[in-house]
Amino acid sequence: MTLVSVVIPTKDRPVAVTDAVRSVFAGTHQQFEVFVVDQSVDDKTLVALAGFATDSRFHYVRNSRGRLGPASSRNIGIALSIGDIIAHIDDDVTVRPDWMQRIVAAFESDPALQFLAGKLTAPSYDFAVSYIPAADPAAERPPVNNWTVSLLTAGANFAMRKGLFERVGGYDECFGPGTRLSADDSIMALTISRSGAKWMTSSLVEVIHTHGMRSAADGAKIRKAYGIGNGGIFGRATRRGDIRAGLWYLEYLAHQFLTVILPNVLYNRRPVGLGAFRDQVQGFGIGFMLPPEDGVVRTADLERLRAEYQSESLPGTAKAV
Repeated sequence: MTLVSVVIPTKDRPVAVTDAVRSVFAGTHQQFEVFVVDQSVDDKTLVALAGFATDSRFHYVRNSRGRLGPASSRNIGIALSIGDIIAHIDDDVTVRPDWMQRIVAAFESDPALQFLAGKLTAPSYDFAVSYIPAADPAAERPPVNNWTVSLLTAGANFAMRKGLFERVGGYDECFGPGTRLSADDSIMALTISRSGAKWMTSSLVEVIHTHGMRSAADGAKIRKAYGIGNGGIFGRATRRGDIRAGLWYLEYLAHQFLTVILPNVLYNRRPVGLGAFRDQVQGFGIGFMLPPEDGVVRTADLERLRAEYQSESLPGTAKAV
């Protein structure tokens, strides 16, 4: 039976991450290991997860690397994982009972498949006062392609073959919450698609954004961060030599300006979309100016992380390290 390694980065969300882990254990596919990689400022998460410590499939690891953002923790989890498939979720989601079973079925049915992006479902809420991120890339029209996969998928529900990381390396640690640029998931999706690896999206592989509700004001800030981050990944790719990625994104921005913003200004005198356009342009510039090698995690770096953290991630571990 296929072993799945589930990686969950967390920081200061003891209740949410406990629910996430509990939902994984309640699934129909039971051949798995879980790595909770913690950047919390105290031991509340450690205490909350103590109930899982007797199960050999559970691993708790304290991220002591000093790098901000979940990308740093995801890379530790990737390095320690031994599963054929590595599944990434956020600490504020819960998974459907058949979530892992459907991931395994997708990869077993297609040996060439390397990457799967699933559905992130939001509970019902009042759009006027609240906001919660959601994504269903398989339902997008027109369908997601090799370029837009980076803009329309959610890293709260990614799954990859372990061997893919030997091809593309780990998550770029210049991106993600807690860093200057959001979109650590987006740059990973772009890196995978640009590598030529086969990928797919699925609405059947579903997680619920159980603890992700924000205020409408916070939602506006999150959307702004997404815009800047998405621009940043293409600026980053361009600076690192992928000129075609930069040209595609500039064409994408030009199309937005000519078909949405300019007509609204000329005919309705309302600059609809101008703020989001500025965010994306700003992000492209920030990404382009990043030192090309800063934050890049290659396969050799993952091996070093494995050597550094392996003794701290014993089966059934739930202790401070």
